[in-house]
Amino acid sequence: MAVGTTNGDRVLFTHGMANLELQVAVSADTRFRTASVSKWLTAVAALKLEAVGKLALDAPIQDYCPQYPVKQWRMTTRELLNHTAGVRHYITLNGENPETDEQRALLNERDAAELSAAVLHFDSVIDALDIFKHDPLLYKPGTQQHYTSPGYRVLGCVISGANGTSYNQAMQELVFDPARMTATTMDDTTRLIPGRAAGYRRTTSGKQVPAEYVDLSGNVPAGGHLSTPDDLVNFGLSLLEGKLLSEKSLNLMSNGSLATALTKRIQVGPINSSHYASGVMVVEQGEHTLWYHSGAQPGARSMLAVMPNAALVVAIQVNDEGVNRAQLVTYTSQIIASITGVHFNLLLR
Repeated sequence: MAVGTTNGDRVLFTHGMANLELQVAVSADTRFRTASVSKWLTAVAALKLEAVGKLALDAPIQDYCPQYPVKQWRMTTRELLNHTAGVRHYITLNGENPETDEQRALLNERDAAELSAAVLHFDSVIDALDIFKHDPLLYKPGTQQHYTSPGYRVLGCVISGANGTSYNQAMQELVFDPARMTATTMDDTTRLIPGRAAGYRRTTSGKQVPAEYVDLSGNVPAGGHLSTPDDLVNFGLSLLEGKLLSEKSLNLMSNGSLATALTKRIQVGPINSSHYASGVMVVEQGEHTLWYHSGAQPGARSMLAVMPNAALVVAIQVNDEGVNRAQLVTYTSQIIASITGVHFNLLLR
């Protein structure tokens, strides 16, 4: 585990092992999987392209990503950003309710095919669209909100097309370089990456064993980066310092338009209301606001939170699935409360 915070002074806490077999301890240079925190990074890249006129958020996505087929309804980048585009999430996580043996068998077959694809290596985010691009939309875009990692894969294709480069090059130019994220990179299983933490899971008896193998090359825009808490803190600080987004773009990020209206119905506790805006969760506590995103995948748990009016950034990364996301968001809330005295109740997203 590694925890990075800044509130005037930077603090880094490390604990445990980056690699149990080699007995390598976690250090400031250990790179962990970001999991779904990558969505926030991807969203910022899209908003930067919008700010310089390279990407129109309300244009059809095929203007930038013709590799994704036209569907029964028009879909925009704005809807991809806030999960209202109607693109499905992973199989079995879309409210599927098969009623017959034939329907159950078909669902199981599709689920098995998707799980098999999770160990394949893709040369680009565009190639990875083949897994789901022919599936119908779940609903007319803009009418509902449904969290979707495949939707952010499409967003990666949009960014690539709008920038005229690969998605990975776009992220380097638009986000990583200006935010001084020198350790952040794609989690590429075909490369030797210094400092990459091994991932672990827990057996029913609590024993640590290697995490299930997955190749994240097809899921990079939604959750396929390696980073350090120090880099994630740099990302948060760069947002606060205006090095990544203008005030107008920050407002687009933290106010998801229709998505905000849809998801502000979610009440967390008696005071707080959380909603998913554009690539980030937003929770309000009186006059205080917190931007945050959590993530979970094989061998990793992650959390990044930014409290703008306190100039506070908290980043937590873990390479052990034994730490669940509920524990992670609780720990994050406790750190924020200990520094600022403000208590936030956070959703698992």
